[in-house]
Amino acid sequence: MRLNTKVILLGLLLIALSFFREFVFLNINEQSRVTYYHTTDSHVSPLMSFLENFSYPVLYYSKWFLTLFFPLLFMYISCMIVKEVFKNKNYIRWTIFSYAGVVGLSILLFALGWLFNFSEKGYTFARAIIGITESPVILMLLIPVFKIQDSK
Repeated sequence: MRLNTKVILLGLLLIALSFFREFVFLNINEQSRVTYYHTTDSHVSPLMSFLENFSYPVLYYSKWFLTLFFPLLFMYISCMIVKEVFKNKNYIRWTIFSYAGVVGLSILLFALGWLFNFSEKGYTFARAIIGITESPVILMLLIPVFKIQDSK
């Protein structure tokens, strides 16, 4: 397994995307607080000052969209890395299945919490689970598995 420049750059992009995702969500949450409570003590980054133009519902629902959008970006970059490192289409499929499975589990936990009137706990577990897809964690778990599979 030789790491080339492309793989290193994709890995750095994945790490940078993790920080960017956190930056976006922190600023949306802060602007949501400012908007909801009609306060003036905003700590929103000047780079994200455009958020003040949006209503609370728009800010709130944008987080739901982004919660599904960011895993797609992480999955795409992870698939590119897997393709580059292992050159095995089955590994790309397993990467997609892994992301889809974790997102599906998160949605299931959220739905069960809502269905059985434990929405706060369901949301807490769902949020923790989907967080796995919004970081390099899945790729960090899959690479050793694929490496072991290749050595057989």
